[in-house]
Amino acid sequence: MGLIFEELIRKFSEQSNEEAGEHFTPRDVVKLMTELMFVENGYHLEKEGLIRKIYDPACGTGGMLTSCEDYIHERNKTIDVVLYGQEINEEIYAICKADMLMKGDEAHIS
Repeated sequence: MGLIFEELIRKFSEQSNEEAGEHFTPRDVVKLMTELMFVENGYHLEKEGLIRKIYDPACGTGGMLTSCEDYIHERNKTIDVVLYGQEINEEIYAICKADMLMKGDEAHIS
């Protein structure tokens, strides 16, 4: 759902001569940001039975949360990842929450 929403924003932004990046962060940038966040402490992800909490204070459609969770699980499938996020825009919040529910994530989005 997040990908569909981003594509719609991109198309509408092009029609109104705005940059799509003003309304969302492109997936490539999110992936790079995720990798940069774990440069310093990524080696801590190798232990068994860990719990990692990820918080995004402006989560939008939840792309950064999902990217972090995927990054962690690529390195260690046994880590329990708990997602927390906030979004002020009610429509975007609903898209994020619905996307997380469809994936089976128990994200704490408010």
